[in-house]
Amino acid sequence: GQASRIFRVNDSDEDTTNTVEISGLSLVYGSEEDGGAVDNHESLTLATCFVANNSATGSGGGIFNQGTVTVTNSTLAGNSAGESGGAISNWNGTVSISNSTIADNEAGRDGGGIVNDSGSELLVVNATIANNTADVDHNGTGVGGGIRTLVGSSTTLYNTLVAGNLRNSSSPVADDLSGDVALASAFNLIGDAINNGGVSN
Repeated sequence: GQASRIFRVNDSDEDTTNTVEISGLSLVYGSEEDGGAVDNHESLTLATCFVANNSATGSGGGIFNQGTVTVTNSTLAGNSAGESGGAISNWNGTVSISNSTIADNEAGRDGGGIVNDSGSELLVVNATIANNTADVDHNGTGVGGGIRTLVGSSTTLYNTLVAGNLRNSSSPVADDLSGDVALASAFNLIGDAINNGGVSN
């Protein structure tokens, strides 16, 4: 049958925030306009999860976030978005990632791995972000193979590997980070010395 999104975490009440934990699950082959596996508007923790092969025609192939998401000890791989955020689209939300891998995801436009957009906050600690691709539709408008941070959003990296990420898969260009990364970032290994968000290895 036709695939659909796996989880929508939203009580539709803007005055309350529910706390939800999803642990030890494989979230695979979900499909939706935004958030192929998960559409989150609450306070969500994903622990020891495998989020793979999900797709969104819009943004957030794996996760679309407008709340708070904490990802720990998990893998997001092989997810795709027609627009932005192959693995994660963070839209006016907060995302924290630790001890996790984000790899082999793709987006038609920005953020093959992650797009951090519209006043959002992203914190990545002890993680690997590798082999993701932006601008897979080859029209030259997408950037940030690993992470795309838009103006007004904050991205901070600690002890994280960001390498092997590309834009425009028909004529690949190294593009690990697009947009500024917080000066407080430290102890990272960035593969692309040019598109590095201002971070030094």
